[in-house]
Amino acid sequence: MNTLSSYLKNWHLKLSVDKTVSTMFHLYNKEATREMNIMVDNARLQFHPSPTYLGVKLDRTLSFKQHLDSVKAAMQKWGLSAAANGERRGLKDLDDDTLDWLASTELKV
Repeated sequence: MNTLSSYLKNWHLKLSVDKTVSTMFHLYNKEATREMNIMVDNARLQFHPSPTYLGVKLDRTLSFKQHLDSVKAAMQKWGLSAAANGERRGLKDLDDDTLDWLASTELKV
């Protein structure tokens, strides 16, 4: 962590400790809930077992199950349940509200 702190200071950057979390990816179940004590500039980083990085929810086995479950739930919420169930449909099959929502997001279809 000293290397990271030096790099940040050298480039006049500040790490947002409130938004930064620590986690551990491994398959050793005995250590699955172990929290690391990582300090950056005298501030302890919070531990999160399944952090989100660039919109993707990560889990300790990197199976992406939690992420896929949350995407499926969001799709069902917005009326895209056929796509969430693996059915192939075109944009013509979506209702106007769903098309408006898709147009308002950064989701590229």
